[in-house]
Amino acid sequence: MKKVLYSIFAVCLVFLASCAKDEPGATAVEQMAGQWVVELDCIDDNGESMGDIFGVGQFLILTYNTPDNSPSKLYVDDLGNFWTFKVVADCDLASLTFEADATSEAYDGSDLYDINVKITDGKIAKNGVETPGGHITDKIEFDILFEDDQYTTQHGGPYYHHMHLSGWRYLGFEDDGFEP
Repeated sequence: MKKVLYSIFAVCLVFLASCAKDEPGATAVEQMAGQWVVELDCIDDNGESMGDIFGVGQFLILTYNTPDNSPSKLYVDDLGNFWTFKVVADCDLASLTFEADATSEAYDGSDLYDINVKITDGKIAKNGVETPGGHITDKIEFDILFEDDQYTTQHGGPYYHHMHLSGWRYLGFEDDGFEP
């Protein structure tokens, strides 16, 4: 009888152990990854804000890990919401900063084409901003320049020097007034 009880007990232990759930691991850039609600600000040659001269308004971008889960690289992706770019940026987890000088595909309305995207002064500030609904969350900001942007003075255009994107980590609260 003892052998039967031990056998039943052993089967129960194996069954219970097999039911244990594995928790997924975090990605290497988890603290910098997220959905971000950002706004565009064009910056003139004197470093002054010109505002959103294109009338883009708020839009969503993503930051996330690369396929090799590198702790020093992350994707910056506008999901086609602005210029249709997705670049791998170098990042520093200790300072929560990032930058890129990389090729991305862009979309001109009918075709995809390759462009160089330069991101500078990228940073994330933990609990660095209050959302429109009054929630404290992380802030993201960076300067961006596209090689095919004929409006920048850096490329001979007449309007602005570069663009600045800034915003907050999307939390999903209705009172923030943004829905992806």
